[in-house]
Amino acid sequence: MNFYKAAGGLILGTRLKRLSDRFLQEVGQIYQELEIEFEPSWFPVFFLLREKGSLSMTDIAAAMDVSHSAISQMISSLRKKELIQLVEDSQDARRKKVSLTQLGDNLLQKVTPIWHSMQLAMPTLWETEDRQTQFMEELGALEERLSQKVFSTKTLALVPEVDFEVKRWDTSKFDPAFEVFKGESEGRFHQLPEGAQIWVTMTKGQVVGALAILPNSAAGLHLWQVFVQADYRRKGLATSMIKEALLALNTRPNTILKVEDPQLPLIQLLIKAKVTFTVAPNK
Repeated sequence: MNFYKAAGGLILGTRLKRLSDRFLQEVGQIYQELEIEFEPSWFPVFFLLREKGSLSMTDIAAAMDVSHSAISQMISSLRKKELIQLVEDSQDARRKKVSLTQLGDNLLQKVTPIWHSMQLAMPTLWETEDRQTQFMEELGALEERLSQKVFSTKTLALVPEVDFEVKRWDTSKFDPAFEVFKGESEGRFHQLPEGAQIWVTMTKGQVVGALAILPNSAAGLHLWQVFVQADYRRKGLATSMIKEALLALNTRPNTILKVEDPQLPLIQLLIKAKVTFTVAPNK
């Protein structure tokens, strides 16, 4: 199994980090081959100072969208190499601005033609300039969505609560908690076929979701009913119950799960749970 294919989007951060490391390593190799002592990580600062002449550390941090402490560490390192200097702001003596020293400017003159060559060679990574442009636009859109915390907000809204418990229900015993749930389940669990097994999701002694499966060795399994209370939907509870039930029934990967009620949300749940299923014929 291809690990990266199996992990899908969950491995995005690792893949982007690996991509960044490989790209910077190749850029570093270019400088090394040309015997130019320039670190790829210095590029943003040198590029900004080439464009602006001098900038405060706050301005540099804002332009790069990184923390002030991260820029402070980089500037400190470049000052030790005598490539960067701090000068007083002509409009505000209390502020310091970052500018290149003569040594830093000499280095800038060496690397600027290299940047131009890199820019010309860049489309080779995508085969065409159009694909490069599309990738950069998508990258910018991804950065914007992440800055708005869209991903974390959506994920947290879908994560089941930590006190949810999925378990097999003992249908031979009367339990008031399940009776209350039956009354709120739109009649789905009032008349179940003989032999149906029930899995429930509970929280704080309350049944908030349930599913009924009818095992049948000759015809596979029947998923008879699934219901989750409105306040607890979109938290992955139904998918969790399906997976727990199939695991308990020792189903093989190619087991067919027949769906008694072929409603669209249920079909989507089965696809999400990666279950092989078929719709039961109308009776």
